[in-house]
Amino acid sequence: MGRFIDFSHDRRHRAGLLQLAPMEQTVEIPVDIHGEERLFTARVQAWQYGLRFFVDVDGTEVTLERDDAGEFRAILPEAHTGKMPDKAVILAIIGVLQTL
Repeated sequence: MGRFIDFSHDRRHRAGLLQLAPMEQTVEIPVDIHGEERLFTARVQAWQYGLRFFVDVDGTEVTLERDDAGEFRAILPEAHTGKMPDKAVILAIIGVLQTL
């Protein structure tokens, strides 16, 4: 196990704490869809000046990221030929992410 160094008391090193964090993490996003609560697993990645979310929506990995205007956009994998994920589900997930 790695050694823990607490730099939180020193302002000069706080910015460095972000660099010590893993580049990618996994989170769960709770969403209420048509009165049913569902939990979606997402990989979160630091990207440009924000975060990008890779969300598993019923077996399809949907990328959610902010565009130049700051609004979330959903991107499907290039090779995706299967059933389109439910738009209401994607909008509900985006609604949760906008509150962060």
